[in-house]
Amino acid sequence: MAEQSSRTSIIIAIIGALGLIIVALIQFKPWEHNDKKSAPLVFSGVVMDESSAGIPNADISIAGRNETSSTDRNGNFHFEIKNGPETIRVFVRKAGFLTYDKNFNLPDSNAVIIINK
Repeated sequence: MAEQSSRTSIIIAIIGALGLIIVALIQFKPWEHNDKKSAPLVFSGVVMDESSAGIPNADISIAGRNETSSTDRNGNFHFEIKNGPETIRVFVRKAGFLTYDKNFNLPDSNAVIIINK
């Protein structure tokens, strides 16, 4: 009888502990992450020439970062920058055009980059 009472007490203690853990998880919601710095900052837009034609296959790089990209056939590009600064220095290179070098504030999803010959 004493052994049965002991098991019952242990089971009640385990259930109580699990209840406290569930309440703590609901209270702190670790699955919701509201840290702004963890969300990637978007930098996207279009690379065009002086006549506003999209430039395909232009190489885009960000100073001090490993992120690089090439424009699509319409000159569009898209970056998602994680743990980055709010200002980036962007380089655009394309054979037959001058290298483009300018700073942008993030996020910027409508950047228009015009490169000259």
